[in-house]
Amino acid sequence: MEKYLVQRIIKFSFNTPAKDFQLRQEHDSALKYWSEGQDKTVLISGHTHRPVFKSETHEVTLRKLLEEAENMLSLEPDNQEFIKEVAEASAGLDWVLAKNRQTPGVTPVIELKKTSYFNTGYCVFLDGDITGLEIMDGEIRLFRWPNDEGEPKPKMLVGAKLRDVLKAC
Repeated sequence: MEKYLVQRIIKFSFNTPAKDFQLRQEHDSALKYWSEGQDKTVLISGHTHRPVFKSETHEVTLRKLLEEAENMLSLEPDNQEFIKEVAEASAGLDWVLAKNRQTPGVTPVIELKKTSYFNTGYCVFLDGDITGLEIMDGEIRLFRWPNDEGEPKPKMLVGAKLRDVLKAC
């Protein structure tokens, strides 16, 4: 408590979402709940060090994709497309967990009715990667630079039709 009092007095924060996972979660939760309470509003934020797309962190999105892919693979164990989808979702989740320096299951899933909160994540991670949102051609997309080959090109992580996002608000 004393640390927070000192921060208020000198107007300098020693805690940031980059270093404090609880603070990051509190920021995300506050922004999600605020956007949930607004009518016909989309909240686009940034700099919490965790990308959010349609009110879900990228980690949660990947966990859902992995679960869906594993379910499909269990129905058709020899399907090469399902094997590839499981491998890609698993690798993506491992990447996100490494970025967050978290262990699986740390981030609680907050189920919201609206998908109106988006967060760019952060402009530069320690390893030089960048995440950002793009609104173009009637879509909103979450990107990461560099791509999987390490080239200075964007890799789209997830996207949605803007009209569908706005309709859901």
